[in-house]
Amino acid sequence: MCLRKAIVLMAMLMLLLAAIPLSEARAAGAHGHGLTAEIARLPQPKGASAIIGDWVVSGDEQRSNEVIVLTGNLRVLSGGRLKLINITLLLNCSYDGEFSITVEPGGSLCIVNSYIGPYRPAFAFAFLVKPGAYFRAAYSTISRCGCEPAGGLTIYANHSYVEGCLISSSPTGLEVIGAWNVSIVSCCFTNCSYSDITCSNAHNLTLVGNSFSGIVEVVNSTNVVVVDNVFSGGGRAGLLFNHLVSIAEFENNTLAGKPILLVNSTGSQAISGEYGQVIVLNSTSISIEGLVLNNTVAAIQVFYSSVLLNSCIMALNHISILCGFSNLTVIGCAISSSDIGIACYGNQTKWAFLNVNSSAIEGNYYGITTWWAILSAYRNRIAYNTIGISISCQEQAPLGQLQAILSPLTSHLPCQAPGQHEIHYNNIYGNVGLGLRVGDGCPLANATYNWWNSTTGPEPSLSWWGGDSEDPEEIYGDVLYEPWLPAPILPPDDGEPPLLFKAIMVGGPLVCGRVLVIVVAADPIGIKGAYLLVDGQLAYEDHRPPYVFTWNTSAWPDGEHALAIEVADLAGNRAWAYLSAIVDNTPPEVQIAAPADGAIIRGFCSVIARASDEHLSTIKLLLDGLTLAEWDEAGEHALELDTRELFDGQHELELVAYDELGHSSSTSISFTVDNTPPTIRAISISPEQPTPSEDVVVSVIVEDAVSGVAEVILSFNDGSGWANTTMASAGGGRYEAKISARLAGTVVHLKIYARDLAGNWASSAEHSYKVVSQLMPAIFTMLAITGMVIIVGMAVGLSRRLRA
Repeated sequence: MCLRKAIVLMAMLMLLLAAIPLSEARAAGAHGHGLTAEIARLPQPKGASAIIGDWVVSGDEQRSNEVIVLTGNLRVLSGGRLKLINITLLLNCSYDGEFSITVEPGGSLCIVNSYIGPYRPAFAFAFLVKPGAYFRAAYSTISRCGCEPAGGLTIYANHSYVEGCLISSSPTGLEVIGAWNVSIVSCCFTNCSYSDITCSNAHNLTLVGNSFSGIVEVVNSTNVVVVDNVFSGGGRAGLLFNHLVSIAEFENNTLAGKPILLVNSTGSQAISGEYGQVIVLNSTSISIEGLVLNNTVAAIQVFYSSVLLNSCIMALNHISILCGFSNLTVIGCAISSSDIGIACYGNQTKWAFLNVNSSAIEGNYYGITTWWAILSAYRNRIAYNTIGISISCQEQAPLGQLQAILSPLTSHLPCQAPGQHEIHYNNIYGNVGLGLRVGDGCPLANATYNWWNSTTGPEPSLSWWGGDSEDPEEIYGDVLYEPWLPAPILPPDDGEPPLLFKAIMVGGPLVCGRVLVIVVAADPIGIKGAYLLVDGQLAYEDHRPPYVFTWNTSAWPDGEHALAIEVADLAGNRAWAYLSAIVDNTPPEVQIAAPADGAIIRGFCSVIARASDEHLSTIKLLLDGLTLAEWDEAGEHALELDTRELFDGQHELELVAYDELGHSSSTSISFTVDNTPPTIRAISISPEQPTPSEDVVVSVIVEDAVSGVAEVILSFNDGSGWANTTMASAGGGRYEAKISARLAGTVVHLKIYARDLAGNWASSAEHSYKVVSQLMPAIFTMLAITGMVIIVGMAVGLSRRLRA
């Protein structure tokens, strides 16, 4: 029995020893981040309420202190009264004009301290106040309202009142049509593409204390009050009237800081000085001399008056001179670089008279254009316009504003002209379309003794617009042109230099590449040419307006340069303008000093970036395409990058620098992040039960998927202290090391340490084995055999007993 127990115990011990696993150490820790794709959609304003479908107001309704997104129309019906107080109302149009605000006759809309605009900024809504409605807007903003043909906030209702409002980003900011007693007070108009205000057939209209950046067009309106209005400069802004406007009060209105002068006098009056615009109504014997007017919608406007305009210079206007039902004489003036130089009109029963003498009309779209006006033109230079002279009786006006002004005049009745057009001793050449055209049904134009830039005279054209931009000059219509002059008329020297309106370097003074230099000049005897000198040397010249030079700065070194613009008139008188330029055609220099390209990093990493440029604007450091840091100063910039916030694997750092001119330079490096230590597994020893004569081979599999394994160390202790040895690679991720034979009974403790190329360490659990004596295997074998004999014998005996 005792032997049997001993054998069973020994067998159990053997099984137990065989079943003891060698522990594996696995160090795991992956840090990473993912990007979530954002779905592009329109943001819902915080706290907004949505109205889907039309919002119809038929009774009393007040909304205050809320944001409303309306996907539909707002309609205030007859009997409906809507007040919006401190409201943001956003109309959710999916195309221009899809939805509108409409106040029907008998309806009432009052807007106070509110914002009315589009929900989708790209799509405008319509806004209409019909006749018989009541409308008031105070201290509110109306933006992106109106699309063609609606225009903008359109008011037909009498007694409408708009005060203290900002109206912006519409084709026409506010349109008043056929309404009485409309007041627009202390409002600001910005970014309206066609006009800030358009009023037609409006009566008792009040415009007081407003700020405008564009055109205020008032036509066919009476008893108009225009007081304390300010037009900012820099564009073609100002007041535009027609002959059917009557003024009740006009005071203290300015354009670009200069007063707008209204003349309404039956006595003689001489005008000189500095003005933004001059408007003459119902006056006689008015003399205007020596004015310089530019950047206006219509610089000089003359209606039902007799005016002499002498020695004035006008440029960069929509219309330089607008004359209706008047007798206008223009002598010794320069009219340049405008859409229309002179526009003069009457009608079939009351013709206007226009006399233009000894003037230079250059570089306009239309030099002179008339409707039902008798033209007398002597000794002028009419050159380099698109159309030099256009004489019409039945055709529509050529430009938008003039269509509104002249629309009541259009007629197809036969013209009963009080005389013929006399056009003599002029130099007419270089006009792109036609030098002279006379419309069908107009009286004869006697255009003899003119110089057409050809010894063979002008070239008749069958086209209303011409079609040959080369000289000799083309003419169209009923024109008597023989005889012509064989040489140009030389104007007398007035001893005065040209007037330089503009000499600008686009984008200057810091420039690169090809740069436009634009010159606008005018002179009563005509401009011979404009010249650009760089550092005292002639670089470019231009002899026809507009005078534009394309300066190729790449032919000059980086640095400061002095530009001089010279303009000469036909008599040799010269004017100068001076500009300074700083040329920079060199992009910034950039460098990523750390980390090194291809580096393997873990934990915190220092990033060092350098950028330099004389005119540096922005430096951006991007990680995997996303901005990590941004600076605006040259030099060295450093930051600490916590790579634990990144996923293991390859990343890219890119450094991009921009200068003020848009040059850019970039450099990039790639690096590998590895914050995960190696994996240690499958530790084994061979032999598993070493004897004193046997060395022990320790084997382990070590893996690192990101940076790779740098070294594997076996640390062991046989009781005399820990010793280390480097394990050798056996291929396939397996590493081996040998522990020499030890005395019987020695217990050896061991651990495995592994390091990857990023410096991450991993360690296994501690394991051990015991060196056994050489006798033990024989005893185990004997015991095993004996145990088997006994077990077999017991089995045989038991079988026999069962049979019995």
